[in-house]
Amino acid sequence: MTDFGGLIARLVDAGVEFIIVGGVAAAAHGAARTTLDLDVVYRRTPENLSRIVSALSQLRRPGRV
Repeated sequence: MTDFGGLIARLVDAGVEFIIVGGVAAAAHGAARTTLDLDVVYRRTPENLSRIVSALSQLRRPGRV
């Protein structure tokens, strides 16, 4: 299962500009909906894209390229 808290912390620590939308955002606002995914909308500037790549590049699963 994905560590959503760890993923969000990694993005924040890297200075990524983003918002959370979808089911997780709805649940955070009190909606009685369950979801197994995290929808992230990020700012599409070259600098922000570089921060995202840097933050997520170490998260590859073993055996995957």
